[in-house]
Amino acid sequence: MLNTYLGKNWVEIDFKSVLADITLAEANTKIPPLNTIGAIVYHLDYYVTIVLKRLKGDMLRSNANNGFDIQTLPSVQAWRDLQEGFYMRAERFAAFVGLLDEQRLTEDFLDQIYGQNIYNIQGIIEHGYYHLGQIVLLKKMIRSGLYHQ
Repeated sequence: MLNTYLGKNWVEIDFKSVLADITLAEANTKIPPLNTIGAIVYHLDYYVTIVLKRLKGDMLRSNANNGFDIQTLPSVQAWRDLQEGFYMRAERFAAFVGLLDEQRLTEDFLDQIYGQNIYNIQGIIEHGYYHLGQIVLLKKMIRSGLYHQ
């Protein structure tokens, strides 16, 4: 999972390298009806946080907005802070998952209807790659001039 975020994986693409040169303006660019790059990063960070808390036994529920309830990032520092928090929480998630034994991985994720813990951990990885692809496409659209605000 951590390779999806910080690099050195078999697909040779990761969030850290893709997001490294995205400006605040690009992170906030809205191409209707798509989400902004900033909103996608916030959304992914939200789900990593929720799944980690649930793996630790917290029964909290996610909100109806699914972690897309972010306003326009107000500053370069806010964009940097979002990215730094995103990577930090991904590292915490990966460290916690790395400590889980096989029995814990095959236990139900809070409730039987959500499947096993391993299924939800795998979901975080797949969810990350899905949105990483969106970010790459948004970045290309914004920079290619295909979209003008």
